[in-house]
Amino acid sequence: MEDSFSERLRKAREAKGWTRRELARVSGVSDSYLTLLEHDKRKKPSYSIAKKISDAFDKPVGELFGDEDEIKPPPDIEKMLRDLGSALQGAVLVKIPLCGIVPGGEPLTPLDSPLEYVLVPQSLIKGTRRPFAVKLSGESLEGYGVHSGDIMVIDPDAEVLDGKIYIVLIGSETTAKKLYRENDRLRLEGSNGSTEIMSPHRVENLGKMIGHGHWTED
Repeated sequence: MEDSFSERLRKAREAKGWTRRELARVSGVSDSYLTLLEHDKRKKPSYSIAKKISDAFDKPVGELFGDEDEIKPPPDIEKMLRDLGSALQGAVLVKIPLCGIVPGGEPLTPLDSPLEYVLVPQSLIKGTRRPFAVKLSGESLEGYGVHSGDIMVIDPDAEVLDGKIYIVLIGSETTAKKLYRENDRLRLEGSNGSTEIMSPHRVENLGKMIGHGHWTED
């Protein structure tokens, strides 16, 4: 029959040649509490107490107190608070200007002053200076997971990276496409296979899409 944790504790102490008082001094756990544990007068101790005792013997907690016991490390409170903070930040909605409707297909009219304001997650625009939003019209970005009617959050100060979705101004009209740089030309692609290749001086980059969706306050 397997020894109980109280028997394992007593045998480990005796193997060291320690009295309970000596174990109390090494572990920082009181002599009276150790006595109750060894005489099976207490349920298994908390993780912090069990670890103090196990550390005194230089043994894993499970070796003294059993692999199938209910002793578990306490939750990492600091990590829990960090995770909670991140979740709350992601849940906080803030207003940014909605500057127009932009097609994913043929270019439309240029963006002008804000039509209204829309709510977006605060975490989405963290680190941006001048975020704004547009509403997508058309289906040519659906293959990229962006659907007609989606609110697209735009960072006008983001660096240009090949294969990302940008709002661009072509002449006096705007459109949303994936952008690629090819030598001295720009390639604008929709997910429906539509492609335009043109000189960079014809295209003004108005900003990179950093998120899309629909957000409302509960």
